[in-house]
Amino acid sequence: MNTRLKYLEEHEWLKLAQQAEWSVSRLAKLCSVSVRGLELYFHAKIGRTPKKWLVEQRQKQAVILLLDGYLVKEVSSQLAYKQPNHFSREFKRQIGYCPTQINPIGPKTG
Repeated sequence: MNTRLKYLEEHEWLKLAQQAEWSVSRLAKLCSVSVRGLELYFHAKIGRTPKKWLVEQRQKQAVILLLDGYLVKEVSSQLAYKQPNHFSREFKRQIGYCPTQINPIGPKTG
């Protein structure tokens, strides 16, 4: 197991995931390991694949942003989705309902 990965803290993983734009191959590159090395590490330490972990973390960030009042289109862009409809489909698949059910009108004013 790669020792470089052992010393990363949870908040560092999230920051790296954002820098990698939620891509497994980019995350592996940022960590200076192979994709397979990253997969082995995640399986041993986290119990899931890096892809599954990245999707989960991305959706957690989406919920936070939506609750903060960001529009679906803004959240989609901030989380590096190419299209807002792709974000909405993945969000519904992971969370169980549409992102507009969290934030139907956008930011609160006043």
